[in-house]
Amino acid sequence: MLRVTVQTDAARQHLQAIAAKLTAEAIDKVVDRAAFETQAALIMATPKKWFGQVRRGWIVVKPQPGQRLVANENPIMLFLEEGTRAHGPREFYGPGLLPGQRRKKALFIPLTRRAVNATAGPFETGTVDQFTLKGETYWEQRRALFVRTQSVRGGVVRTGRTTLVYGVDYVLAKRVKGISAMHITANERPQAKARLLLHMKNYLRSLIQNPSAV
Repeated sequence: MLRVTVQTDAARQHLQAIAAKLTAEAIDKVVDRAAFETQAALIMATPKKWFGQVRRGWIVVKPQPGQRLVANENPIMLFLEEGTRAHGPREFYGPGLLPGQRRKKALFIPLTRRAVNATAGPFETGTVDQFTLKGETYWEQRRALFVRTQSVRGGVVRTGRTTLVYGVDYVLAKRVKGISAMHITANERPQAKARLLLHMKNYLRSLIQNPSAV
């Protein structure tokens, strides 16, 4: 007669230790690492010229343990992702007008970095008799926008005014061509899934070998 006795206490404790390290709270750091790597990839994929503010818009949000959301709330990101069609003021601002509202006759096209989002705040129109272009000073009359600016330095709010010269900082167009969709997030989505899967595989491998070391 052969009697076999198997001790399962050690194996049971090993499995319990592994299970304890598979909760949402335990894998949070793994998800966090993958999320920040995805954020870095999206930043690099977003164009830098003209769209620096969009690049800086990528953030990582933590809804709850074990979950991360990589998002960009800048509205320009939607144009880069899905593209735009050729359009004029009617398509851009919509066909409907509010009482007392006038239809804009042209689209504002920024040519310099300081002109981007310049008309989001208060501005006035006028002319200038002197301006600089590519290091050369010209004395001729040009249309201009005078934009009021506001900044905070050392806890003190400072106001100023920026002059945008037509043909130098901006132009007006009746119609513009659309931009091609870049599919930045669509292209990154499968890479993000693969990145998280790789981190989880490495985590599980280390966890199975030595749960107390993870």
